[in-house]
Amino acid sequence: MAHRDHSPLVFLPALGFGAHSFVGVAESMRHPGRRVLVDLPRVDAAESADEIVSAVADELARLHCQAPILVGHSVGGAIAVRLIARRHCRSAALVLVDAAVAPFPMTWWERLASHPQFWIPLLRLFGASRMVRASLPHILREPPISDVRGIEELVEHLDAVDERQMMYAYYRAFLTPGAAYSAALKLDLNGFTVTLQLADGAYASGIAAASPPVGGNIVVSGNPTTPASVAISASSPIAMSAQGVLTVQNMRLNGSFAGITVNHPGALLKFGAGISFGGSPSSAHILVQAGKVAAGGNNFTIASGGLRWLSVSAGNFEAFNSTITFSGTPAWTSEGIFFDVAGVVSLFNVAMSGAATGKRYSGSMNAVLQSFGAGTASTYFPGNANGTVATGAQQG
Repeated sequence: MAHRDHSPLVFLPALGFGAHSFVGVAESMRHPGRRVLVDLPRVDAAESADEIVSAVADELARLHCQAPILVGHSVGGAIAVRLIARRHCRSAALVLVDAAVAPFPMTWWERLASHPQFWIPLLRLFGASRMVRASLPHILREPPISDVRGIEELVEHLDAVDERQMMYAYYRAFLTPGAAYSAALKLDLNGFTVTLQLADGAYASGIAAASPPVGGNIVVSGNPTTPASVAISASSPIAMSAQGVLTVQNMRLNGSFAGITVNHPGALLKFGAGISFGGSPSSAHILVQAGKVAAGGNNFTIASGGLRWLSVSAGNFEAFNSTITFSGTPAWTSEGIFFDVAGVVSLFNVAMSGAATGKRYSGSMNAVLQSFGAGTASTYFPGNANGTVATGAQQG
């Protein structure tokens, strides 16, 4: 095992820190191999996690780090895991320090501070130096790994616009639902289903499923106990434009354009339990332009108004043996349900709970809204104005 004893120790720092943050740790370790302290590569907003990992792998190759012991702190740990998973690096061992590789509990203010869009107002209010010195011990919950120089380095990064932009690029590459989905696409699922477990928090970007997974399906899951603790607020928090099966569950979707968008004839998006819709979408909470959305027997909630809650064109939406709750009397500026171009809305034994205002539905171009005789059209669908059909559309 002598070759393991002399493996180089490679240290990958946390986001916002430099290689210097590991100096004290590296000097105190009793290990015969050389110490290699690596700075994270500079990136721009267009780079992905894979591109960042490849850049680190190239740097390790340049430094002749063969079969190293990888030590990664926070996002440095996430990079170390990907170095091994993507076979960029044959590692002798892996050491993770508070690594961002699995969900972990955070207080409400820690979740707030972890999102880059809040950094600017916080910096303006407190100043970079004061904010870092006050918050870092609470975030780490223990004496920080970095010395005074490391903390001052973080302060400098937060003070400089270009450095903040680079930190935000890392955030988008590693710490968002879209980054998790992109990572899953790199795997051959081999018949298995992968669950992307989102930690509690408010996410400012969602998942654009523009490529199908290989050999299996993906489930995106929030908090089954308190689904509203996981909220994605984006133009379309879940957008599916590729063939395949995607399941979402236990979260709040706040879409400014649509909460869910499906736009591929071979796409099937399934609801699990615990889905609710917020925001004020300019299109619909649920937008089906091709393919299918299947709520199945799972209840879900429409918690706000907008143009409409459901729009189906040349696709399908189905729900059965379930309840759709309309919370807070949402208002439709166009109609509650829009169906056209031979789209099909199928609601079998579905209870509508709560009230809404606006036109109940509007159908055209041979589309079908089928409620299987549940109530009457003037009372069953939430709204306060009767729906209409034209050009061959049917409601029944």
